[in-house]
Amino acid sequence: IKLGDVNWSWNPATAKTDPVGKIKVGVQSMDAKTGQTVRVPVTVGDFNQIAGMQFTIGWDVQGLAFRGVEHKALRAHFGETKAEAGQLTVSWNDENGGLKTLADGTVMFELVYEVKGAGSHAITVDGSATEAEAYDANLQLLGIEPAYGKVNASEVGGQSAESSASLNVTNYPNPFEGSTTIRFELPEASAVELKITDLNGRTIQSIRMQAQAGTGTWEWNGKDEMGAGVSAGTYLVTVQAAGRVGHAQMVLLSGE
Repeated sequence: IKLGDVNWSWNPATAKTDPVGKIKVGVQSMDAKTGQTVRVPVTVGDFNQIAGMQFTIGWDVQGLAFRGVEHKALRAHFGETKAEAGQLTVSWNDENGGLKTLADGTVMFELVYEVKGAGSHAITVDGSATEAEAYDANLQLLGIEPAYGKVNASEVGGQSAESSASLNVTNYPNPFEGSTTIRFELPEASAVELKITDLNGRTIQSIRMQAQAGTGTWEWNGKDEMGAGVSAGTYLVTVQAAGRVGHAQMVLLSGE
């Protein structure tokens, strides 16, 4: 329906109501070994007198195989139709139409994965498949901050991807619109391979360059290798140089 259809007052130029606040959804990072089954806690903050919420959870399908959800403080509803592509839609509201308050750090539910391979595998919270939003006691719109955690997986008997030699990779601004600058710290001058992928493992951009020791940068404008704008969502950047590797997660707020 379009608001106002009953009395012909609907105006297509009227923007959607802006959020009056935010709640926080967190994903706990952990270490694991290949072949291991892990339970990743999803926590909440600023969850006071909440009537309902929804968002999307994404993960690296190259490294994690989804095996289900274990309910904890909330009994939410989960859409698994896109689970093979690394997306889980989440929706919760009180069955009796009431309100819920949870202490900061409360575990709402746990995600169960089987670790398929070594590496740093991101798990994200965003609005890529289902708009990330919540509603307070007065049914006013609340935002949900994009967030991520990761499973740092190693081969059995080996070091984790994060504890072995790694590069420090960041990007700013993040989340971003338009473009973001990727930064990486090199211990020595080296050839650099930088790759951007989506959460399904599809390559968006892949470049090679030479960089000096210290801080290296590269700006991504939210486009793929053909120059076409990509959709809003979460993307992973991997930087390899000097025998080291580093990862970062980037959240594009609006795509073309």
